[in-house]
Amino acid sequence: MFKTDPDNKIEYPCNWIYKVIGENFKTVNAAIAEVLTDRKYKSNKSNMSSKGTYISIKVELVVENEDIRDNIFHSLRKHDDIKMVL
Repeated sequence: MFKTDPDNKIEYPCNWIYKVIGENFKTVNAAIAEVLTDRKYKSNKSNMSSKGTYISIKVELVVENEDIRDNIFHSLRKHDDIKMVL
């Protein structure tokens, strides 16, 4: 069973980075903007798969608490143009 280490607590607000993966830079970037409509964030193209099938975008923003962090994560994951969020 996984146990959290009490010494590794996240102190909020904090900068948080999501790695968002999809098939097309434009559509993934638009999906990120759609999810984060009212939040300031920075995004940078991160990597491309060896065959060019997938791209990843690093998204950095300030999250105020765990609920907000989790809601953003789940909202990104649910978007049709996003394949995976790390």
